[in-house]
Amino acid sequence: MITIVIGDVANSVPEHAQLLTESNKQLAPGMYYASLADFSSYRSFVDTLDQADHIVYAPPHSWSDQNKQGISYMKIWTEHCLFYFNDKKLVTGASFATPVDDQQILKLSDTRKSNDQQLWIVGGSNSYGLGVASNERFGQLIADSLKLPVSFLTEIGSSMEWASDQILRSDIRSGDIIIWATVPVSRFPFYCNESVVHVNVDHYEKNPKFNNQVDIDQLGNSNTLLYRPLTSVERVQNMCNKLNIKLVIAGISKHSEYTSHLLKFKNYIHLAGRFGLNVNDEYLDVGDDNFHQGPKMHQWYADQIITKLVANN
Repeated sequence: MITIVIGDVANSVPEHAQLLTESNKQLAPGMYYASLADFSSYRSFVDTLDQADHIVYAPPHSWSDQNKQGISYMKIWTEHCLFYFNDKKLVTGASFATPVDDQQILKLSDTRKSNDQQLWIVGGSNSYGLGVASNERFGQLIADSLKLPVSFLTEIGSSMEWASDQILRSDIRSGDIIIWATVPVSRFPFYCNESVVHVNVDHYEKNPKFNNQVDIDQLGNSNTLLYRPLTSVERVQNMCNKLNIKLVIAGISKHSEYTSHLLKFKNYIHLAGRFGLNVNDEYLDVGDDNFHQGPKMHQWYADQIITKLVANN
């Protein structure tokens, strides 16, 4: 076996290890020591390490080229090399931990509830049931009517892009039914302070300093905000068509440029604008937060969506 220990300059060579330089071409089994500082180029360093069966990373407490800011380019490029070999050889002593909490980014809002057919409800505050009891939200009403278990991939203030990702990474199987309720176009997901933030106008109002990270003008940038929801819907449509998953897209957000695109789908039903267009008359009733839909409106949504499901079948 060829074992190569990697570290700083040659004065760090461990006992019983032979120092490697570019002059070493074909290595015999044994233990060696190598430092990027003893090679004329990164490529020749990597070429030599490519002969190893086992690479051991032994970094010093302080690198010889470390500057006043604490930066060592030898360390940076040595670890870059180790990252390359990590999935090709046995590499020990190096940590390749993700710099962010990817569990927060990849967290799913709900899990599968049955090995048999089930229902999935996807969307934002309205689908979440903000303002009504959990048994009054339209998703639960549909599940009760169809006598199916249900999972809710819903988050307050979320976007179509976030919803699409939740659908595609969930354990949704052939024969399942997805009810995906639309949300306003001016939203996008953002990772900040170790959590996923659902960015919309309300977020800027509550966190004015966020404008220093992402300019609020992005909420009105149709070039970006149309691309995200349209591609998000198309991705889910493609999956559902291939896997025989029943999908109904319920247009409960007001008419916009991207909802016009959805009219081409036979599985889309537009539900906004039936009762009024102003805050005080657009719903049959409002919930206990005096803003979102109330129980009567959720029941109406459920009835309309069930009718659409029957028509599609």
